[in-house]
Amino acid sequence: MRPGGLSKTPRPIVTALLPNYNHSAFIAQAIGGLVKQTHPPDEIIVIDDASTDDSVAVIEKLGRDIPTLRLIRHRSNQGATAALNRGLEDARGTLVYFGSADDFAHPVLFATLLALLQAHPQAGLACGDTRCIDMQGRTVGFRPVARPLWRAGFVSSEKTRKLLRAMDHWMLGGASLLRADLLKALGGLDDSLGAFADAYALRRLALRNGFCYTPEVLADWRIVATSYSHSIAGDAEKCIRLIDSARQAISADPKFPTWYEAHYERRLRFALSRHAVETRPFNTSVLAAMNGDRAIDRAVLAGAERLPRISAKIAALAWLTLRYRPTSLTRVAITSLLRYFERKVQT
Repeated sequence: MRPGGLSKTPRPIVTALLPNYNHSAFIAQAIGGLVKQTHPPDEIIVIDDASTDDSVAVIEKLGRDIPTLRLIRHRSNQGATAALNRGLEDARGTLVYFGSADDFAHPVLFATLLALLQAHPQAGLACGDTRCIDMQGRTVGFRPVARPLWRAGFVSSEKTRKLLRAMDHWMLGGASLLRADLLKALGGLDDSLGAFADAYALRRLALRNGFCYTPEVLADWRIVATSYSHSIAGDAEKCIRLIDSARQAISADPKFPTWYEAHYERRLRFALSRHAVETRPFNTSVLAAMNGDRAIDRAVLAGAERLPRISAKIAALAWLTLRYRPTSLTRVAITSLLRYFERKVQT
């Protein structure tokens, strides 16, 4: 492993970027998932964001046996978005992957997405499904909840606009491969957007160049209570700032349809409210900030909270879904049925 620049070698096809902050318990598994790909990345850049645990020692030890692994160290903590942008500056690949130190790429992720992008060179990115896991590695769900396509293929920029009317959140960074030159032309990730930065970049690429999608599960997304997105979802003021930042960014880009700003705000309010009812007691300050402190919301959610834990979550989510209608319920139902039968076939 070389801490500086790479020697003059043929331009790599794929660069995997992996920001890390105090994830020494998971970083080796994340890097191992990249190395063990059926089509390994030509370059792995880990950006350590001034970790205070033994992350750097773990990464340096791995680097002695992985020649494609390179470490960049931040002297001060700057956040995951800044870390990814730093890695993007150094990325030599024509395609770039945004990983996470506590997530895991399935062995066929790069081979699958690379094949889609080679078949559809006009696409700005390719993405697949993600399995959500808890800290013990147990399956707790899948994303997206509604699939944009029922089989692998390409979606044009025009079709992307139509899809966004009915659904959202099908492009997930940890299961996506992006064209580096197109992303760099857009200025990389907007650090001011925080947890919305990668989602915004993915949508901008799809609205300009279209995207490829496969319903295959390509990555594990570990749900960590201390993650950046969860820290925002648990703070009412941060939630409001995130919504304001997202609306401003969407309205500033003419490629987004004029109606999308309001659509995305509604969906984001649902997502943040969903996080608020996954805790016991419910996070009432976030719920009030997201729902306008309406009497009917308070009454329904208070009633739901008095139910047993699982029933409380189901009742609260049912109400929030009726309140916000965040996505096509028909697509959610079909996606759920397809996943059920897919698991039956696998077992």
